This record gives sequence, structure tokens and C-alpha cells, in this order.
Amino acid sequence: MLHKYICLGVCLINSTTSTAAEPTLLDDQFQLPPGFHIYRAAEPELTGGSYDLTFDGQGRLLVAEGNSLRRLVDTDNNGIYDSQETIAEGAPLRGRGPQGLLVFDDNLYTVSGDGVQLLSGYNSGVKLKHERRIGAPFNTGGDHAAHTILRGLDGYIYLVSGDGGGISGRKHITQENSPVREERSASVFRFHPKGEQWECIGSGGRNPPSLGMNYLGEFFSFDSDMEFHVDVPFYRPARLNHWATGGDQGWQGVGAFPPHYVDCLPGILEVGRGSPNWGIFYEHTQFPGKYRDAFIACDYRWKSATTGRYASSGRLVVFHLKRHGGTWKAELTELAKAKPGAMHKNGRSINFALVDVDVAPDGSIMVTDHNQGVWRIFYDPAEKPQVPPIVPNWSTPTSNLLAELLRLPQQGSEWSRLREVAIKGQARFNVSKALQGAALDKALPSRLRLRAIRLLAPKFETLSSDFIAKLTQSPDEEVRGQAAWLTGIRGKAEHETVLKLLGDPEPFVRRRAAEAMMRIPSSKADAALIRRLDDVDRFVRYSAMVALSHRPTSEYFGASSKMSSPRVLIRLLVAAHLRKERPKPEDAVDVVKQLLENRNLSSEDQVDLLRVLALYRKEVEVDRECLKLATAHLTNGFPHADPNVRWEQVRLMGAYRLPQALVPLIDELLKEKDYVTQFHIATSLADLPRPEAGWDSDHREKLADWLISTQDGWFSEFGGKGLQFPGFWGTVLNKFGGLHADILVAKLGQLKPDSQLAKSSLSRIDSAPNADEILINHYKRAPDNAVRQNVIHILQRVATVRATQFILDQLATAKDRDLRKTLILAAATNGGRVKPKFFLSALFEFNDADTINACALGVAASGKTLDLIPWEPAKTIAGHTGAKAVHFRLLELMEHHPANTSQLEHALSVLSAHNPIRENVHPRVIWSSTAQDNGDKAWFAREFNVTSAPAKAELVITCDNEFVAYINGKHVAASKTWERPLRVGVTPAVRAGKNLIAVEGKNLGGPAGLVARLVWENKKGQTTQLVTDQSWRLTRTPQQDWQMSGAAEGNWGFSLDVTESTKNAIDAYHSFTDTKAGDQPLAVQQYWHKWYLRRHGEAFVAREFAKTTQRSDEVIHKLIASLEQIQGDMNKGRALYLKTGCYACHGGIVDRKTTIFGPSLNGVTLRLKRAELADAIVYPSKQVAERFKASLLITTSDNLYNGFITEQTDDFVSITDLQNKITRLPRSEVDSIQLQETSLMPAKLLNGLSDQQVRDLLAFLKSLK
Repeated sequence: MLHKYICLGVCLINSTTSTAAEPTLLDDQFQLPPGFHIYRAAEPELTGGSYDLTFDGQGRLLVAEGNSLRRLVDTDNNGIYDSQETIAEGAPLRGRGPQGLLVFDDNLYTVSGDGVQLLSGYNSGVKLKHERRIGAPFNTGGDHAAHTILRGLDGYIYLVSGDGGGISGRKHITQENSPVREERSASVFRFHPKGEQWECIGSGGRNPPSLGMNYLGEFFSFDSDMEFHVDVPFYRPARLNHWATGGDQGWQGVGAFPPHYVDCLPGILEVGRGSPNWGIFYEHTQFPGKYRDAFIACDYRWKSATTGRYASSGRLVVFHLKRHGGTWKAELTELAKAKPGAMHKNGRSINFALVDVDVAPDGSIMVTDHNQGVWRIFYDPAEKPQVPPIVPNWSTPTSNLLAELLRLPQQGSEWSRLREVAIKGQARFNVSKALQGAALDKALPSRLRLRAIRLLAPKFETLSSDFIAKLTQSPDEEVRGQAAWLTGIRGKAEHETVLKLLGDPEPFVRRRAAEAMMRIPSSKADAALIRRLDDVDRFVRYSAMVALSHRPTSEYFGASSKMSSPRVLIRLLVAAHLRKERPKPEDAVDVVKQLLENRNLSSEDQVDLLRVLALYRKEVEVDRECLKLATAHLTNGFPHADPNVRWEQVRLMGAYRLPQALVPLIDELLKEKDYVTQFHIATSLADLPRPEAGWDSDHREKLADWLISTQDGWFSEFGGKGLQFPGFWGTVLNKFGGLHADILVAKLGQLKPDSQLAKSSLSRIDSAPNADEILINHYKRAPDNAVRQNVIHILQRVATVRATQFILDQLATAKDRDLRKTLILAAATNGGRVKPKFFLSALFEFNDADTINACALGVAASGKTLDLIPWEPAKTIAGHTGAKAVHFRLLELMEHHPANTSQLEHALSVLSAHNPIRENVHPRVIWSSTAQDNGDKAWFAREFNVTSAPAKAELVITCDNEFVAYINGKHVAASKTWERPLRVGVTPAVRAGKNLIAVEGKNLGGPAGLVARLVWENKKGQTTQLVTDQSWRLTRTPQQDWQMSGAAEGNWGFSLDVTESTKNAIDAYHSFTDTKAGDQPLAVQQYWHKWYLRRHGEAFVAREFAKTTQRSDEVIHKLIASLEQIQGDMNKGRALYLKTGCYACHGGIVDRKTTIFGPSLNGVTLRLKRAELADAIVYPSKQVAERFKASLLITTSDNLYNGFITEQTDDFVSITDLQNKITRLPRSEVDSIQLQETSLMPAKLLNGLSDQQVRDLLAFLKSLK
């Protein structure tokens, strides 16, 4: 009896036992169908984090704890788990999971660590042994990482990964004829249990944690929407995907292809909002018949699209599937959902944040509730339901063995597989032969024949061709479909079998035959596949197209392109595009012309043709005749009656930038009632260039009026919309502002000063002749200080004397602190016209990093010592006045703002006329300014003394972009490749006594800076070094022979530390020298503290607010992780939340919503275990959700933009930064876009807080609901 294996072995590792209890039904706290019941089968103390779960061969429950794996046992068989043992842990299992578990014989496969892990010794009774990772690495543990793993009908293992799993190209694929040639976004993989023979069978999903396999071996996933995209034109709801082999689901990172595109597959059911998690097909008999072969999936708690806060409890949903042509259709019902205010018997709230679901041996289901244990749901229609044992009292049958095999429930489970093994072990007949007979027995019910094929499938390679051929003759289309599938995975040259099935009367069979040809491509099937491109069923057409893409385009395109069928011609072009082996431009254009000249296209063909025009736009635009046909096709037939055709017409008018589309698009915009469609039309209108003959003034006036109307109503009301809606809509308005600023500014009186439209329009007028006058007037009539600040942000870019003087005038009278800050920052951008006394005053008034940085640079740039500045502090500071007060304040700010230490030191050096002299082992990047001007030059000089002739001297140096270096007038190094620093021996150039190193640097645009380290060694082996820092002198007007005289002649100042803005140069240096950045701020502070003591005769003691003790990450992490109960002062925590600036990205305060750069923290102390919370705070870059990864955009001029990409076309890219500023750049100016793996959240954020302050901050986080 298999039940005997429930008893634990003698060796329990890390075991826990809970007090036995009887099941307590909580049906009254849930919405359940009649006859269903629910109770908690395992307490959170047993399950830990409650991530993935599965049953082993003995019916014991495995639960992923977070960084380990627990095995739960119901020792008294009462339906409540009462003990657990940790059977695996360590590095291979780390990463919020495991998020995929599969027991197979003596092995355990997990999705954790750096990919799919193989552990052995499952049946040994001791902890499992980690053997190795199998396959290439995956990202695991994240919300969008690699997820479900299961055993397929064929005995191979299947894995689904989300779009953050580290998927691209053929990174994981090893098989030449993988159905999907290149993995992308969320994908499904198939591989041998030994970890070999990896292929991708589907791609292009977003983030489906679930992967379900039905009785035919077809795969399905409940895929996520992107809640931040709600109400933008490319929003795609949560949906059920059918992973047809070779298919692409159409997700594009920022949005998704619409379901009508010819080169992707539609979902089989759109669900709307949702937060999908894991799921499984129910193939047992305990539930009523309607649930058999249904896909049961977890829907985690939904988040608000606008705030990111959890807005509902979770639910368990059921997809009831039925074959429909070449694919499936589905109906959704709810199986379980917590009622509002649902409570446990102990009074604890029920979150029902469902993660994973599995079918127990008895046919009930187990569901993990994140950090809340495991729920069990069973069916019993009796008035007094009885809780059944989780593992039935099985016995191995001795008769009717074939019938027992064919009726095994839940055949994908390990406990069912072991029953299969046990039954086969009792057989005294040839089991394989008997199963083949059953598969071919027309008298048996179809489902039993299919189960026979399923039991044979793991030995698919040894099945005879004759048997497969007989399956193709079955009257049952599902049996014939299985024959096609088996032929494909066998990979043998059985083309005659497939060719026959390609002509099958049933679309399901034809699709599976086309899928088979993906794995066995051959010219023998070209003609048959091309005929299937004109199939009546969309999925058959799609599969045939993908199969054709596995063949070289040149071998079939020429002759096939002469066919007349539009469906065929369209898919020939798309197949070539999918293969990335497009036909010659002239051949492609010929086919496109033929399609454009066809006047009898169906609506579906029209949509597909428009997609081809998008895919082959470059070829079309080059051919004048074809472009003329395409333009006429788009404009003359607009608007088409079919909504999908019209949608694509609108899109392509913008993509092709057709000026003549302005009038019809505006007319359509004004007639359209649906707001999302208006958004779509406006997006295309914003891409239209100015016509050579000028704008149509009447329609342009109408467009301006419509844009002004969007300042109220739907477009300005962001509640209920996706969090990124303002950014995407702002990008459209930004483009309109660039094209139509003149007419919008002419209607300035109708623009609301604080509206997105006003900001976009006004941001484009800074180059206008009277821009300063317009903006000053706009400032004067602004209704509040928030609007005034927006105007000042724009006015500061207007480099006129009038603009600068107006800013200073306002600064003299403004009382509002935020407005004053904005004014001083604006003044700093034109520092050359601003007296340094303004910046000194601001350094005493403000404490924020931005203002401190700008004002310190302003003071330094003036070059004036303190005695030359007619200014005195308005009040004493720590009892100090005059110069002492200034020195005290600058040192205080250094401690308070370590990141601004370099700028503050520069200001202090200039004001005190003191050039710091200290040994610094960590070089800084220096330059003349942060302007990053193309062609900018700077000359540097630094004297140094050497006590005796060096035995060895070495210089490491680089400069973005070019440099020439001299020592004592001798040329020693030069380079134009800043990415590769130079290491040069300079021993002959260095002498005993006084020396001079001099460098000429040149910038070619973008960040600029010099970084160098000179090291010399005496004969005793003692070394001394000199590094670039602010002690190096700088000039822009070098004297003749400057390489020899240095700062002794001419006009020389101090260098500016630009390490932060020229991070690329310091990174190149550290990479080359294999070093890390040191604690420069601490060294600087120590130097100036000593200077202050010598200058003023007393030690510098900072005021209390600046005095913080920095503790290690480990101490803070341990403190947070060890807090079982969060007890602190919520109000004090709120103050700390503000002080640390968390609200800027995460919201959490009045009138401050979350942004696209950070998740909502509502409920964070409930969703995350303490260790996970500690990880998220102390090590923010350890796990960054894909949707919160910013992009680094680098221009061809090396300008850097960090933010979120809100537009990316062949012509333009728009990026929104942390302050929601939108920058739009021509695509030709974009060098690269790099997804940032590090978090925007700064590290060491809490390291200066006391234990109590940390508790206070966590108490505030706990209050966020």
C-alpha cells in the first residue's frame, strides 16, 4: 500500500511539529459553489513563505518556504498537516521561492537560484543533494522571472518563464529545429530530464506564472495584464493564452500587439484586470464533471492601476475549455473568493493572496496563501460533509490492470506516475503492446484511447512508424492530432505521415501537422504548407506560416510569390520577416504592390495587409510607386467600416508620417466618442510632419481647441487609469507642443498653467524672440506657487538678462520656501550673471541636496574669496558669525550631504583661498565644468615633490574624450579612446625634487572628465601616489610652454569634481585597475576638520541633526529581519519617510501618488516576510521587478538620460525621468538604450538611523493599507 510511505523516516532534518487539530470549515467566510468546502490545512508556521507547492510520489505536500523547501505530513490522517521537515536549502534554492517544483523518481527539479536546479536523493530520507544547474541560467525569484515546471506527456520537462527571466535570442535553445527560433519575452521551454536538448515551443507572453497541460498535451497560461497601462491604446487585459507550438503571444515590453495582428496569436479569453499566479489542470474525479479537464488558476490580490495598492482579495478561478477549430475557447467561473472582511476563527484577517494550486491524491485541491499557510478545498454535497483523507488508502490492483492504467487520475502528478509503475509491475503481459491495442481500439471511448497514447508517449522514440500511421487513420480527430504531435517530437523524416495530416478535414489536426513540420523542415512539405497559408482556420494559417519560416526564404519565395491568394502572399512576407531573412527589396515591393492593387480584399485581409505595410515600411518608402499606392490605400479608404482596419489605418498614417492625413484624422478625432480611440488617433496626429504647403489653418485651429478641451475631463482625470497613463499622454502632448507650439501659445489665455498641455507647449517656446516676456506674464497670472515653479523651470532656460534679473527680483520678495528653492536653482543655471552672495545665502537657508550642489558650484564658479563678497550671514549659526559661520556651515553640509562633498570642498577652497594638500588614493574625475559642451577643452597642472630619484614610476590615465599628458614638459601619453585607460611607464620623466604633470583634455560632447593616478616607488620599495582631485589647477587660456610652467603663469583656478556626471570615466578606470571607489567624503571631511581646528583654534562639532553614525548593511538587515512584531511611533516614522525621500517614488503621503519608478508600499509589511522586507530595503538592487527597471538612454553625443521609455518608434524615442520630465529625441541621435539592472532606490538609506528610528519607519510602513 502506497499509504504506508506517509510515515517519516528515522532521519528528520530541521523538523517542526504543530499541535494536532481537527479541520474547521470556513465556508461562511468564502464565496463557494454549492457542495464545496474550505479550511486551512496547514498553518503558516509550517509552510513559511507559502510559494510553490507540489505533491510527491507518496502524496506528501512540498511547499516552497522562500529560500528552502519543506515537506509537510499529516501524521494522523485527519486532513490537517501537523509536521514538516526542511529537505533542501542553500544557495541553489534562494530567491523568493522556489517558484517551480517537480518530483520525478529520485530527483527533484526546482526553479530557483540561477535557473533550473537538479537535486538528487529524494527517496533517501536525508537532505537532498544539489547536483547542478541544468541548462543556461535564468533569473528566478522575481515576480516576472522563471516560474512553473512540469512533466509533459512525452516525459520531457516543460518550463515557463516570465519576461524578466533573462530571455533573449537563443540563450537557452540548443536544438537547431526548435519550434520557436528565438526566445523572447515570456516563453515556454521543453528539455530532456537530463537537462539536454532545449527548445522553445512558445514565446511573446508577458508574465504568466502558470503553465497548465491538458489531456492532449496542449499548454495554457493565465497571463498578466500591465496594470500601469490601463486606458492607454496598447493596454492588453489579463488573458488565457493557448501556447500553440511555435506561437508568439505578442507582448512587446511597452504594451502588446493587438490580437488581430497576423504575426502573433490572440488569447482565447480576455479576463480584464487580474493578477495571475500558478495553476493546474484538474484531471481527477472528486469534483463534479464540469471541472474535469478545466484549468484552475490562482488570481492573486489585484492592485489598483492608479496607485499600485492592493484593491481586492485573491480568488481561485476556473477556465472551462472546449476545442474550437484549430484552437480552444474558454469560459471563466470563480471557484473560491474570500468575502469582504473574512476572518479566521482566531480573528485574523483572511487575505487569500493565492500563489499556487495542486491536486491532492484524493482529488481535493491545495492552495498556498502567501505567508498565510495552505488552504484545502474539497467537494461533498452532503448536508454534513466529511473531510476526506488527503491520501486515500490505496492498494495495488491484481486484476483488470489495463483498465486501471487507463483510469488513473491526474496522470501528470508524481503520485499517479508511481501508481502507474506499480500497476505495470504487476502485469504479466506486454504493457506497451496492450496500450497500443487500446489506442487503436475503435470500440473504446475516445478518452481511454487518448490515455493509452499518453501512457505510451514517454517512449515516443521507440514507437514504430507503422503504429503512428495507424493512428492517423483513426476516426477520432484528437487521436489523429496526437499522431501528428508524436511525429513532430520524434524528429524523424516521416514527412508522408505529416503531409497526409496537413490535408485532414479537421483544423485541429491540420494545425498539429503544421507544428510537426517546425521540427522536421523539408522542401517536401513546402507546397502543402503554402496551401495551408490559405486555410479557413486562423490557427492553421499561423502554424503553417511559422513552419514555413523554418525554411530558407530563397527556396520557396520566388515561385510562391506569383500566387494570387492575398492570404498566401501576406503570409509569405511575414514568414520571411519571422525568419529574419527577408526577400530582396524589389521582390518584396512587387508582392506589396500586387496586394495594394487588389480591390477584393476581405476585412481580415485588409488588416493583415496593413500589418505588412508596417513590417515592410522601409522597402515601401524607398519605392516611389509603392509608396504612392500605400498612401492612397491608407487615405482614400479612410475611415474603414471595420474597426480593426480603421485602427491600423490610423496607426500607419502616423507611422508613414503622411501630412495629407492631418485633415481626415482631425475629422475622425472630433467625431470619435471613445476616449481610448481618441488617444490612439491623437498619437498618430502627433507624428505628422508639417506639410510643404503649410498647415490647414481651419483644421489646425480645431485640433488646438480639442487639445485645450483635454485639460478637463477624461484625459486629465487619472483616477482609475494606469499609473503610466500621464507619462504616455504627456509624451503625445510633448510632440504636439513641438509641432504646434505657436498656435497653442497664441491661445495662452485658455491654457491652464498647471496642465500637461501648458507645460508641453511652454517648454518649446524658450527659443522664441519674446519667450522671456511670455513666460514672465504667465508667471504673474499663475494662480499658485506650484504653477509659478513650473514657469520658472522653463524660464531658467531662456538665457537673457531680463529672465535672470526677473528670477533674482522674485527671489528677493518670495516667501514660499519651495518657490524660493526653485528660484535659486534657476539662478544657478545662469551663475555667471548672479552674484555669489545669493548662493551663500541659499547655502544657509536650504538643506536639500540639489540646492546645496547648485549653490556650492555657484560660489566656486565665482572664483571670489570670502573677503571680496559683500555679505554677512543674517544670523549666527551655532554661535558663530562671519567667516567662521561660513566655514562651519560648509563643513556641516558636508556631513549632512556626503554626495555633495566635492562641490562643497570646491566652494570652501575658493572662499578660503586654501588649496587642500593631502594624499588621496582614490582619484576623482575632474573638468572645467559640468556643461558637457562639444569641443570643450581644458588644461590641467599639478605640482608634486619626489624625495629621491624613483626606481619606478607608472601613470594610469584616461580622459573622456581625448588627452595629451606631459611630465616636466616631456610627452608621456595620449589617447582618443577613453573607454580603455592607458598604463604607461614614466620613470625617465620623473625626477628627484619638484615635478609637474600637465594634461590637455578635449571633450567631443556628452560627459567630460580626466581621471589619473601617478605612482612612484623609491629604491626601498616604498610607494607614493598622486591622483586627480580638486587640488589640480585648471585653465582655459594656457600660456605658451604651459607644459613646463604650469599654474605659475597665466590665469589658473581649481578643477571641478565631475565624478558623478562623468561616471563612465571613473567606471572605466576602476574596471581597468580592478579597484573600487573609496570613501572620498570621509577623507575630505577629515582634512577640513583639521584645517578648521588650525584656522579657528577649536574643533568642529556638528549640530545634532547632522551627526549620524553609519552602521553596516548587515546590522540593519539583521535588525529588520529579526522584528517579529513591528512596534514604533508611526508619526515619527512618517517624518523619517519624508526625510529619506521615499515618497518621491513610492507615494504614501497626502497628494503624492506612486510613480512609474517605484511600487506602492501599501501592505508591504504583510506581503513580505521580514527577511524579504530587509532584502528590499537594505539591498534594493538584489531583486528589481521588471516594470520598475529604468532605462539608460545614451545619445550619439554621449548625453545620458535615465528614466522610463514612453515612446519608441523608428523615428523618435521619448523618455520620462524621475521628475516626470519628458525628453523626446530623434532616433538618429540615440546611440543605445540599456535596461538598468540596479534599483533607483539608493543603498544605505537606513544606515544612519538608530534601532528605534528603524522601528518607527517600519511602523509607518505598516500603517500603509
